[in-house]
Amino acid sequence: KNFVEFGRRLSLPDTTLLALRAPLALPFDMGFCWVPSFDMDGSPIGASPTDLRRVEGLARAAEVVRKALRACRSAGYEEARTF
Repeated sequence: KNFVEFGRRLSLPDTTLLALRAPLALPFDMGFCWVPSFDMDGSPIGASPTDLRRVEGLARAAEVVRKALRACRSAGYEEARTF
């Protein structure tokens, strides 16, 4: 709700505000994130060439954003005015 109010107060012409919630829940109800960052016990997922959870999570997050942008385009919002 606060972000919507912020967008209204900006009062920018020909502008649409789009807020996307990250799809992955953080442990202990700390919020949401775009890329897997923690194991289920709350310990951080470190960088590892053999552990692809973060890379695969980033690909899934990118697809969420692509779908949202396609929906905006289908609804008639101009791609050239999407930032």
